[in-house]
Amino acid sequence: MKINKILGFAGLSLALALGATSCKKSFLDTKPTDQAITQDVFKTVSGARSVINGMTRRLFDADDHDQFSIPSINMTYELMCEDMGLSAYGSNWFITSAVRWNDARGGSSYQWSIYYAVINNANFILQNIDAATGEEEDRNEIKAQAYAFRGWAYLQLIQCYQYPYNSIDGKYVVANPGSRTGVKAAVPPSQALGVPIYTEPTKVGNPRASLTEVIDQINRDLDSSIAYFEKPGTPARRDKSQININVARGIYARAAMYEQDWPKAATMANAARQGWSLMNGTELLNGFNQVSNREWIWGLVINAEQNGVYASFMSHMDPALNAYATGSQKIIGNAIFFGAGTIDTTLTRIPDSDVRRQWWLSNPSGNLARKSQLKFYANSKTSFIADYPMMRTAEMYLIEAEALAQQGNTTDALTLLGQFGVTRDPNYTTTAFVNKDQIVHEIWRQRRVELWGEGFRYFDAKRQMARFNGVTSLAAINRGSSGFLSGIIGSDNMVINATDDKINWRIPGSELNQNLGVYQNP
Repeated sequence: MKINKILGFAGLSLALALGATSCKKSFLDTKPTDQAITQDVFKTVSGARSVINGMTRRLFDADDHDQFSIPSINMTYELMCEDMGLSAYGSNWFITSAVRWNDARGGSSYQWSIYYAVINNANFILQNIDAATGEEEDRNEIKAQAYAFRGWAYLQLIQCYQYPYNSIDGKYVVANPGSRTGVKAAVPPSQALGVPIYTEPTKVGNPRASLTEVIDQINRDLDSSIAYFEKPGTPARRDKSQININVARGIYARAAMYEQDWPKAATMANAARQGWSLMNGTELLNGFNQVSNREWIWGLVINAEQNGVYASFMSHMDPALNAYATGSQKIIGNAIFFGAGTIDTTLTRIPDSDVRRQWWLSNPSGNLARKSQLKFYANSKTSFIADYPMMRTAEMYLIEAEALAQQGNTTDALTLLGQFGVTRDPNYTTTAFVNKDQIVHEIWRQRRVELWGEGFRYFDAKRQMARFNGVTSLAAINRGSSGFLSGIIGSDNMVINATDDKINWRIPGSELNQNLGVYQNP
């Protein structure tokens, strides 16, 4: 039973639920006291802050058993690629939508509506916050969060709906005057189709802006966010679900990495991780379920009242809960677990000395499948409750290391990579990596292991299919050699090449119907 109602063009209504949702009501059907539905909420700083709280809440609200906002969207990104598969047909959740790429190629409205709901609510905040009564320092902090949320949402969108920046064949999706479906052509990013940009509340749909314009908007938003966070007296965030200056810098590091702006990526990643440390071996096996973890820079704080129970990340991830994961367990792909991938031949086996190998079962028992995941598990076996990671120190180490290597600073890149690696594997050494190409590919391998299941693989795979100076690009997402059930994947989606039309998500039909200025992806 679907319990969400998809918003019209770009989700452009101020209809963000601030109260609880359940299987009996839509997030558009809650009472007025539960929603920011009028501009009256912006009369005070505390009212504006309730919209920020609602934005963070919307990132994990449950709409259906396979639609629980960002955790389910990130699970879709993982299952679309070669490093996460399903052990069996089981409950069948996510097989059609994610594994077979039906959401991506069918133009699912779900993620589009959530990202644009965040954008639109940020726009309402930025339009009205200056008139809100309260302390200037509080207004600055709310503005900073709104800009960062908006920049984050545009970054998520552009990575879905266009080929990677500096695409491997120099081609992007461009407008086609003879049809509402775009075509591929060799053009600069300034002529490539991005996504619609909105910087103020509106009910009028905008056409797709260019890739360059979207990148510029992301950078402006993150510059503004950091500038407001840096103003004197700006208060600290209330909890880790909200954004602070470290998170804003971390989002900027991701954006700069996407844009191949390596100096900025290194600077922002380094700044983002200041004050945060890496987990040790024991902590890496604690289930990735507590936002209090010292490595989590940003995470979604989910309590018993807000947890979606079966409509939750853990119901699909933790096989010990005897829920959906029991019959369709999430497993790791052969290439990354055992090494010797057929596309990325630099892959090596995760060694026994690496504590992360214990995230997956080599010798299962009972109803557990081989290679089934144990990285994520609920706080207790009688509960589905668990917080959800959005940004970790480890990610920032790996962004900074890659950015240094991509600039040719292999010495500092290896130093940073070594500092990270020994926290995961006490025997880790970087002596085998002697040139830029080898170092970057090792960092890519580390990202695949370290960030497994956290929603990065689809974006990483697309980015690694771009052109890099002195670095061998990824040729394809090859799921045919991953050891997954080919019947689950489907022959059409076993191998996804860098230049395939289907590497990009298609625009939702609801958007096309209501926004005549939008071109569809081929």
